[in-house]
Amino acid sequence: MNIKAAYIEIDRLFDAGEISDATYQTATVWIGLCDIDEQGDEEIVKSTLEVYTTATIDELKKDRHEDLIGWRDQMDEKEFAERFEIGNGFKYSTIEEHFKDINFEFIHELIRTYFVVKKQ
Repeated sequence: MNIKAAYIEIDRLFDAGEISDATYQTATVWIGLCDIDEQGDEEIVKSTLEVYTTATIDELKKDRHEDLIGWRDQMDEKEFAERFEIGNGFKYSTIEEHFKDINFEFIHELIRTYFVVKKQ
């Protein structure tokens, strides 16, 4: 597992215009959830890694959609719009538009590349 390399890779691809804002946002959130330095709790990170490294693309989609809906319901409307660039005058007019712009195949591969421990 290499958190720093995963961040470097998504930064490089985003800067090159190869992944969308929505894909970048999703990848940074999920990498952060797998980062012991950000989470501070090894058991939480271990549990998160277990979920993400065994998840199918459809399961990742479901998880992200539920996250977006949850954040929308918990955050102030302006804060949510600014954080995810969703709303009137932002890059994405709706959660569904944002969601459709996420490349889950890329994120699935990113997780498998950087977070699945290779057996020797």
